Amino acid sequence: MKSSRAEKPADMSDSTNSVLIHDLRGPTLNAMAFNKEIMEAATRLSEIMGDSDRVITPEERVELSEILAEDINPCVEYAQRALQTMEERLNSVSYSKDAE
Repeated sequence: MKSSRAEKPADMSDSTNSVLIHDLRGPTLNAMAFNKEIMEAATRLSEIMGDSDRVITPEERVELSEILAEDINPCVEYAQRALQTMEERLNSVSYSKDAE
């Protein structure tokens, strides 16, 4: 029969794992969603730019600028924040284990 002292660290570990999974799920889903948006914008950029020898019209230049300013740049910033949040949460778990 195991002592309650031997069982307690396992329970705490399961609890820590549950909290970590919960804390990382949101930022992970955010990063994935923003990555999807970036991929869609990159596809639109490729469609507009087409062949590298083709001249881009002024209207297409405006559309390209809008895609960069309104889609790609904000998504990159949000994805970066989500990744930073994940790193901070992982570091806090790592540092708390080092302190034990």
